[in-house]
Amino acid sequence: LTLAANARVDQPTCDELGFTGEQICSDCDVLAQYVKDEELVADCKACCAKDAVTVKYTKAELLVDQWRLGAANQGLHRQALERIFASS
Repeated sequence: LTLAANARVDQPTCDELGFTGEQICSDCDVLAQYVKDEELVADCKACCAKDAVTVKYTKAELLVDQWRLGAANQGLHRQALERIFASS
């Protein structure tokens, strides 16, 4: 009983498991599709960085300050703005 209390179970580090910690957790989901090793996938998920939340918007609105637009109506700025507004 004393031996069991003093025994230290060494858990391998992510480095020792072959993971750098730089992979994102969704990479582990892709790994699971191709490799049917549940322990490997669990190790991957224990070592991964959480995915950033990605949000897609259906629309964007560009608000232009007319005073600054007047100041930008010179040279390349004007041409660039005309191309932007012509394509919308």
